[in-house]
Amino acid sequence: MKKKDILHSALVVTVLTINPLFTASLTASINKPDSISFNIARILYSRGLNDSAAREIAESFLEEDEELFALMLKNIISDCGVLSENEIMNYLSSLALQRKSIDLKSYASLVNMVQKIKSIAPSKETLKELQNIAIKNSVYTQQVL
Repeated sequence: MKKKDILHSALVVTVLTINPLFTASLTASINKPDSISFNIARILYSRGLNDSAAREIAESFLEEDEELFALMLKNIISDCGVLSENEIMNYLSSLALQRKSIDLKSYASLVNMVQKIKSIAPSKETLKELQNIAIKNSVYTQQVL
């Protein structure tokens, strides 16, 4: 039992040490033109919305912490083999335009996203990837709170 406590403590210390590094790099990337809200606004603008409306819709879509949303989105992009970044951003911009939200830590939301983008049910392998992504994203959310 003591070895387990030591490993748990080491894991907590590691997470607390590394977490500020991720946050600092994400904060720097959010202020660049490749932030999520900027990309959503750019897609909406390319679909015919005027610039100010596209920005307002994109900003209201990301009412929650954009850094956390970006971290969860990076998990999906890197760990889900069937979706590309462009497909995901187009899907998110469609949700933003419809004034809908998405819970990136919800397994059901992730499965629904894959089904909507690909127009087919995800394979067992993809479902497992989505389950792991949902777990990771839930852990990130708990660390922030």
